[in-house]
Amino acid sequence: MAANEISHSGKILEITPEYTTVEIISSSACAACHAKGLCGLSEEKVKIISLPTDPYASYNTGDEVDVVMKKSMGLKAVWISYVIPLFILMI
Repeated sequence: MAANEISHSGKILEITPEYTTVEIISSSACAACHAKGLCGLSEEKVKIISLPTDPYASYNTGDEVDVVMKKSMGLKAVWISYVIPLFILMI
């Protein structure tokens, strides 16, 4: 993995000709603790994303995959979802 990439592991939920649906489970550092049920501080989030299906890949439902994206895509998402709407509201 390069320094300008973000990677998450996930599981394939569904594969269609257009999109592949992947489930990513983000957990905090204490999610693996044996006492997480008692303290109430553990945090685990399930994120479901849809990615364009690669027609040449041989993935199956239930396979573990790594989802990798460039950090610049995250900045692009911030611009599209926050900065541009703010400018429109200001106008």
